[in-house]
Amino acid sequence: MPRESNDGGVGLEQSATVPSPFLVMLQRGAAGFVAISTIFTATCVFFAAANLLAWPFVGGEDSAEGKEFADYRHEALALAYPDLSESERTDLMNEFSMGFVRDVQAQVREAPLAGRFVNVSPPGYRLGLDQAVWPPDRKAYNIFFFGGSTAFGYGVADEDTIPSRLQAALAGAGDRPVHVYNVARGGYYSTQERIQFDKQATFGPRPDLAIFLDGLNDNNFTREPPFSTFSTTVKTEQELSSGAWAVLRLLPLFQLFEKTTNVGTVQQWGAGLVRDGTRIVNEPAKLVARRYRANVEAIAAIGRVYGIRTAFFWQPVPEPFDSYNLVKAMASRNELGENFHWCAHVGQGRKRKENYVDRVHYSPTISEGIAQCIAAGLRAGELLK
Repeated sequence: MPRESNDGGVGLEQSATVPSPFLVMLQRGAAGFVAISTIFTATCVFFAAANLLAWPFVGGEDSAEGKEFADYRHEALALAYPDLSESERTDLMNEFSMGFVRDVQAQVREAPLAGRFVNVSPPGYRLGLDQAVWPPDRKAYNIFFFGGSTAFGYGVADEDTIPSRLQAALAGAGDRPVHVYNVARGGYYSTQERIQFDKQATFGPRPDLAIFLDGLNDNNFTREPPFSTFSTTVKTEQELSSGAWAVLRLLPLFQLFEKTTNVGTVQQWGAGLVRDGTRIVNEPAKLVARRYRANVEAIAAIGRVYGIRTAFFWQPVPEPFDSYNLVKAMASRNELGENFHWCAHVGQGRKRKENYVDRVHYSPTISEGIAQCIAAGLRAGELLK
């Protein structure tokens, strides 16, 4: 029915209520929130799915290359340690996941570990056969053994490292008891060993003799500063600038990106090794040889200042690099000093699985051969008197 309005006119009842501005804003906000939540959820699901899809391609044991490597290592370890069960050999390899810690002298070193097969002391040396106590007894003839992971003994038990076998080979060789300390560190090469030796000589305790085993890592890292210095500095800067960066690098998708683009990887900083079908070609071979000679001269000079004898040994590798011939030629011209010795021939004529428990790390068999080569060099140079 028509009704009379207040102003005397006739109006009609309104059929709907007009929403308030606040309600309109609330409705629009809710719709926007739903849209944003949907996009965010879809992005998270897509990101998680992408990482799951990337996981098989980051080079794990499930990849073809990873499976081939796992099969080789399984066979090589079974040959090296036939008395151990398969689970025990797995335990042996798992103990090498000790990681690294900061070192005030030379930046990084293996973390202390008390295992069944692998034992690293708090001062930073790996234990071996008949290991002497720390600090070294000054009444003994103390030898510090420098090198990379092959000298440290990745892949073998404490008693089967080169320094440990050398300890046995030198028993009774001098007028005093011979004590060998394995101060090698994974990834080190002659530049880092020079720095490590300089710090050791400066701060002590000082050995009577310092032995350096090199060749493999020198060839793999041709640019300075040392890769661990470069990568640690970059990593620290990234983590300081953003704490989320360290977490991001753990994701498979990011690892796949690094792998396919060589961003931030060792290969970007290293020599760039390529195969020509028969051998490994390394273009900066001359740089490797020159730098090694310079480091040998610098280490020997530091040793003379502090009264520490030094001896240098060139190690075997599965496939010799171009730099090997250059270093051998330097040695033949006596450019590396009278205390340089060639041990790269050790293991020739044997099957690879007899010499290496993985791609490059030594089996107990070749470790024994290298230790005997080093012992012969020390006796020839009369370095044990």
